[in-house]
Amino acid sequence: MNRRGIALCCLLIAPMMAWAGQNHRGKERAKSPALPAQLFPLTPAQRINSLISHMLAAWQVGDVRLLHRYYADDVIVVSGFNQPNIEGWRNYLASYEAQRRRMRSCQIIRRNTFVAVHGDVAWASYQWQFGGLVDGRAVNFDGHTTLIFERRQGSWLIVLNHTSLDAPAEPVAIPAGAPQTLAR
Repeated sequence: MNRRGIALCCLLIAPMMAWAGQNHRGKERAKSPALPAQLFPLTPAQRINSLISHMLAAWQVGDVRLLHRYYADDVIVVSGFNQPNIEGWRNYLASYEAQRRRMRSCQIIRRNTFVAVHGDVAWASYQWQFGGLVDGRAVNFDGHTTLIFERRQGSWLIVLNHTSLDAPAEPVAIPAGAPQTLAR
Protein backbone atom coordinates (compact mmCIF):
# COMPACT_ATOMS: atom_id res chain seq x y z
CA MET A 1 0.00 0.00 0.00
CA ASN A 2 1.40 3.43 -0.87
CA ARG A 3 1.53 6.45 1.44
CA ARG A 4 -1.65 7.91 0.06
CA GLY A 5 -3.54 4.66 0.74
CA ILE A 6 -2.18 4.47 4.29
CA ALA A 7 -3.13 8.10 4.94
CA LEU A 8 -6.65 7.48 3.63
CA CYS A 9 -7.05 4.40 5.86
CA CYS A 10 -5.87 6.40 8.89
CA LEU A 11 -8.38 9.15 8.12
CA LEU A 12 -11.19 6.61 7.91
CA ILE A 13 -10.19 4.40 10.83
CA ALA A 14 -9.03 7.00 13.38
CA PRO A 15 -12.50 8.49 14.07
CA MET A 16 -13.93 4.98 14.52
CA MET A 17 -11.14 4.03 16.94
CA ALA A 18 -11.63 7.23 18.93
CA TRP A 19 -15.38 6.69 19.07
CA ALA A 20 -15.00 3.04 20.17
CA GLY A 21 -12.53 3.91 22.92
CA GLN A 22 -14.19 6.99 24.35
CA ASN A 23 -15.71 5.22 27.38
CA HIS A 24 -12.56 3.39 28.52
CA ARG A 25 -10.76 5.00 31.46
CA GLY A 26 -7.83 3.52 33.33
CA LYS A 27 -8.24 -0.10 34.37
CA GLU A 28 -12.02 0.18 34.62
CA ARG A 29 -13.65 -0.80 31.36
CA ALA A 30 -17.13 0.44 30.74
CA LYS A 31 -19.39 -1.38 28.33
CA SER A 32 -18.70 -0.36 24.75
CA PRO A 33 -21.27 2.12 23.53
CA ALA A 34 -23.87 0.86 21.13
CA LEU A 35 -23.31 1.78 17.52
CA PRO A 36 -25.32 4.83 16.53
CA ALA A 37 -28.58 3.78 14.89
CA GLN A 38 -27.89 5.88 11.80
CA LEU A 39 -24.88 3.67 10.93
CA PHE A 40 -27.09 0.61 10.55
CA PRO A 41 -30.71 1.70 10.08
CA LEU A 42 -33.31 -1.03 10.49
CA THR A 43 -35.89 -1.72 7.84
CA PRO A 44 -39.48 -1.33 9.08
CA ALA A 45 -39.85 -5.14 9.18
CA GLN A 46 -36.64 -5.46 11.24
CA ARG A 47 -37.90 -2.74 13.57
CA ILE A 48 -41.21 -4.59 14.09
CA ASN A 49 -39.33 -7.83 14.77
CA SER A 50 -37.21 -6.04 17.38
CA LEU A 51 -40.32 -4.52 18.99
CA ILE A 52 -41.85 -7.97 19.32
CA SER A 53 -38.73 -9.22 21.10
CA HIS A 54 -38.81 -6.29 23.52
CA MET A 55 -42.55 -6.67 24.12
CA LEU A 56 -42.19 -10.37 24.89
CA ALA A 57 -39.30 -9.65 27.25
CA ALA A 58 -41.43 -7.10 29.13
CA TRP A 59 -44.31 -9.61 29.21
CA GLN A 60 -42.07 -12.34 30.66
CA VAL A 61 -40.57 -10.22 33.44
CA GLY A 62 -43.83 -8.48 34.31
CA ASP A 63 -42.75 -4.91 33.47
CA VAL A 64 -46.15 -3.34 32.72
CA ARG A 65 -44.73 0.16 32.11
CA LEU A 66 -42.44 -1.20 29.41
CA LEU A 67 -45.17 -3.48 28.07
CA HIS A 68 -47.50 -0.50 27.63
CA ARG A 69 -44.94 1.15 25.32
CA TYR A 70 -45.79 -1.48 22.70
CA TYR A 71 -49.60 -1.52 23.02
CA ALA A 72 -52.07 1.12 21.85
CA ASP A 73 -54.58 2.35 24.42
CA ASP A 74 -57.36 1.06 22.15
CA VAL A 75 -55.82 -2.39 21.59
CA ILE A 76 -58.03 -5.44 21.07
CA VAL A 77 -56.72 -8.73 22.44
CA VAL A 78 -58.14 -12.07 21.35
CA SER A 79 -57.39 -14.76 23.92
CA GLY A 80 -56.26 -18.26 23.11
CA PHE A 81 -58.80 -19.62 25.63
CA ASN A 82 -61.90 -18.73 23.57
CA GLN A 83 -62.95 -15.90 25.87
CA PRO A 84 -64.58 -12.61 24.89
CA ASN A 85 -62.24 -10.09 23.29
CA ILE A 86 -60.39 -7.80 25.65
CA GLU A 87 -60.87 -4.20 24.56
CA GLY A 88 -58.44 -1.47 25.57
CA TRP A 89 -55.13 -1.31 27.40
CA ARG A 90 -56.71 -0.95 30.87
CA ASN A 91 -58.76 -4.12 30.45
CA TYR A 92 -55.78 -5.99 29.01
CA LEU A 93 -53.61 -4.77 31.89
CA ALA A 94 -56.13 -6.04 34.48
CA SER A 95 -56.23 -9.43 32.75
CA TYR A 96 -52.44 -9.57 32.40
CA GLU A 97 -51.83 -8.68 36.06
CA ALA A 98 -54.32 -11.33 37.24
CA GLN A 99 -52.54 -13.81 34.98
CA ARG A 100 -49.07 -12.82 36.27
CA ARG A 101 -50.15 -13.43 39.88
CA ARG A 102 -50.75 -17.07 38.94
CA MET A 103 -47.43 -17.59 37.11
CA ARG A 104 -43.83 -18.16 38.14
CA SER A 105 -40.68 -18.81 36.15
CA CYS A 106 -42.30 -18.31 32.77
CA GLN A 107 -40.47 -18.35 29.47
CA ILE A 108 -41.68 -17.71 25.94
CA ILE A 109 -39.72 -18.92 22.95
CA ARG A 110 -40.67 -17.34 19.62
CA ARG A 111 -39.92 -18.85 16.22
CA ASN A 112 -40.96 -18.68 12.56
CA THR A 113 -41.77 -14.98 12.61
CA PHE A 114 -43.20 -13.39 9.48
CA VAL A 115 -43.51 -9.60 9.25
CA ALA A 116 -45.19 -7.55 6.52
CA VAL A 117 -45.25 -3.76 6.41
CA HIS A 118 -47.56 -1.68 4.22
CA GLY A 119 -47.33 2.04 4.87
CA ASP A 120 -48.42 2.80 8.43
CA VAL A 121 -49.79 -0.70 9.04
CA ALA A 122 -47.83 -3.89 9.68
CA TRP A 123 -48.62 -7.40 10.80
CA ALA A 124 -46.52 -10.12 12.26
CA SER A 125 -47.28 -13.76 12.80
CA TYR A 126 -45.19 -16.18 14.82
CA GLN A 127 -45.26 -19.47 16.65
CA TRP A 128 -44.39 -19.65 20.33
CA GLN A 129 -43.78 -22.06 23.17
CA PHE A 130 -44.67 -21.12 26.73
CA GLY A 131 -43.30 -22.94 29.74
CA GLY A 132 -43.60 -22.12 33.41
CA LEU A 133 -45.46 -22.65 36.62
CA VAL A 134 -49.14 -21.74 36.70
CA ASP A 135 -50.88 -22.15 40.04
CA GLY A 136 -47.80 -24.06 41.22
CA ARG A 137 -48.06 -26.62 38.42
CA ALA A 138 -45.64 -26.96 35.49
CA VAL A 139 -47.35 -26.22 32.18
CA ASN A 140 -46.30 -26.01 28.56
CA PHE A 141 -48.33 -24.46 25.77
CA ASP A 142 -47.65 -24.04 22.08
CA GLY A 143 -49.46 -21.55 19.92
CA HIS A 144 -49.54 -18.86 17.28
CA THR A 145 -49.88 -15.12 17.61
CA THR A 146 -50.72 -12.52 15.00
CA LEU A 147 -50.07 -8.89 15.87
CA ILE A 148 -51.36 -5.91 13.89
CA PHE A 149 -49.29 -2.77 14.29
CA GLU A 150 -50.17 0.79 13.39
CA ARG A 151 -47.64 3.61 13.17
CA ARG A 152 -48.93 6.44 15.33
CA GLN A 153 -46.96 9.63 15.79
CA GLY A 154 -43.81 7.87 14.57
CA SER A 155 -44.12 4.82 16.87
CA TRP A 156 -45.31 1.34 15.97
CA LEU A 157 -48.03 0.19 18.38
CA ILE A 158 -49.91 -3.11 18.65
CA VAL A 159 -53.58 -2.47 17.90
CA LEU A 160 -54.65 -6.13 17.67
CA ASN A 161 -53.16 -9.19 19.36
CA HIS A 162 -54.72 -12.49 18.32
CA THR A 163 -53.40 -15.58 20.10
CA SER A 164 -54.35 -19.17 19.36
CA LEU A 165 -53.35 -22.20 21.39
CA ASP A 166 -52.40 -25.42 19.64
CA ALA A 167 -54.24 -28.46 20.95
CA PRO A 168 -52.28 -29.70 23.98
CA ALA A 169 -50.89 -33.23 24.04
CA GLU A 170 -52.77 -33.77 27.31
CA PRO A 171 -55.85 -31.96 28.64
CA VAL A 172 -55.15 -28.71 30.45
CA ALA A 173 -57.38 -27.93 33.41
CA ILE A 174 -57.76 -24.23 34.17
CA PRO A 175 -59.63 -23.49 37.41
CA ALA A 176 -63.11 -22.07 36.88
CA GLY A 177 -63.45 -18.35 37.59
CA ALA A 178 -59.70 -17.71 37.36
CA PRO A 179 -58.33 -15.28 34.77
CA GLN A 180 -57.36 -17.53 31.93
CA THR A 181 -55.84 -15.42 29.17
CA LEU A 182 -52.44 -16.25 27.83
CA ALA A 183 -52.52 -13.56 25.17
CA ARG A 184 -49.20 -12.11 24.15
